[in-house]
Amino acid sequence: MCFVSNHFAAHLEAVARRNADFDHIYRTMAFNKPHGSTSSATSVQLHRTVNVNGNPVDEVRPDLADADMVVFLGDFNYRLYGITYDEARDMVSQRSFDWLREKDQLRAEMKAGKVFQGMREGLIKFPPTYKFQKHAPGLGGYDSGEKKRIPAWCDRVLYRDSRAVSVAECSLECPVVAAITSSATTTLFLDFFL
Repeated sequence: MCFVSNHFAAHLEAVARRNADFDHIYRTMAFNKPHGSTSSATSVQLHRTVNVNGNPVDEVRPDLADADMVVFLGDFNYRLYGITYDEARDMVSQRSFDWLREKDQLRAEMKAGKVFQGMREGLIKFPPTYKFQKHAPGLGGYDSGEKKRIPAWCDRVLYRDSRAVSVAECSLECPVVAAITSSATTTLFLDFFL
């Protein structure tokens, strides 16, 4: 099982940069025995080994695709597109999360096969987790300043289970309505049942 924490490129228009962030991590992360270790424990290295000329070494090491289960989590920064701030706030107040999910950049990029191929996400049944004014209570705390950033689900958890018998069930929760924190985003909770 491998957990990969990420913080992808920010800003609404940076979709291609976010996709490239994921692609770089997925292609370059490899597993290796710790130096001098005789145990079967592994560590993760972000970059593949290169020789003195900078060329990749033909060393066979398992990479991220070989892991039985991979969980990507973090601030992926994918936003809602084709919607105004006021429309998003209205849909949040009506709890129209299905409609909002149709405007989700990550969902669109995954459907197009551009990112997180073969991975899945628990059903999002909570309000967007971005962008809040610090110390503002409840859903009234969405950014209403000069920039009026459109609410979105930036903080995400996606996973791939490649085991022969996959029994993983996943649910996502977010206490966004209970209390807003001292942060611009809120905390997600993920429950895996293996």
